[in-house]
Amino acid sequence: MTPSIRRKLQALAERHEELGLLLAQPDVAADAERFRDMSREYAHLEPLTAALRAHEEAERELDGARAMLDDPELGREAAEEVRTLQSRLE
Repeated sequence: MTPSIRRKLQALAERHEELGLLLAQPDVAADAERFRDMSREYAHLEPLTAALRAHEEAERELDGARAMLDDPELGREAAEEVRTLQSRLE
């Protein structure tokens, strides 16, 4: 993933989190139109946020698997895990 795309996705994930906090505010909940608009935006950003989290988790797992490649007992399993995670990330 390019750094610019990552920054954009992280900004959207931050907006998603911000909206989640705003939706819990009483003044937002009291304004039906504002609540509806924010809820729609929140729902629209949910899949992007989930995908970014899954990608970041796969990157962490890949780093861990790579760290185990030189282990005599776990090297073979780690190599398979590295291949699987690289495919998932692509």
